[in-house]
Amino acid sequence: MKAPKGTIGRSVDEPDPKIRLYLFHGTDESQSSALGDRLVAALKATKHILSAASLRGDPALLADEAGAIDMFGGTKIIWVQPAADEILSAFEALLDAAACESSVVAIAGRLGKSSTLLKLAEAHDLALSHMSYELEARDAERLVSDLARTEGLRTQPGVAARIAEACANDRRMIAQELAKLALYLEATPHSPKDLGADTLDAVGADMGG
Repeated sequence: MKAPKGTIGRSVDEPDPKIRLYLFHGTDESQSSALGDRLVAALKATKHILSAASLRGDPALLADEAGAIDMFGGTKIIWVQPAADEILSAFEALLDAAACESSVVAIAGRLGKSSTLLKLAEAHDLALSHMSYELEARDAERLVSDLARTEGLRTQPGVAARIAEACANDRRMIAQELAKLALYLEATPHSPKDLGADTLDAVGADMGG
């Protein structure tokens, strides 16, 4: 299914256990990767990478790996990048499997409306798809606030805009800056702290004013 607009952050931070396949596609692969990383963090999982080449040669491998119980009892996320129509059969086998222990993150670039992989993910109840695109200023501010909450930071008025502008709306830079600020304030999701302009002035010398 296609993630409703504005819900993808919650979908990766509070993942639905029934979802087997997360397809992140679009022109901004850094956002797609960042969303996958947020899912890994939310599940306290380890990342297990499978190459597209290995799935072309053995389409059943993805379902086998996703269905296997981790020998150490932990949680894993299977990561496929780049994902494309040419390995569609691997994703079909994953969604058709009788059981699944591990979710799969598939990172794709631009997929046209005729893409069989995109159609599969948007139509299936056990899959979630989201298109990543270059951020506009308003979207970037919203992203800053969302990511700040995951770090235990409550952004005060004007702060999200300053961070977004200083990071040129780049998701990875935003995430790195927020992690630094959370460390400075000793903020965690269980012990949130206010993030105000005074902190940016003290820590972020290049944050502007």
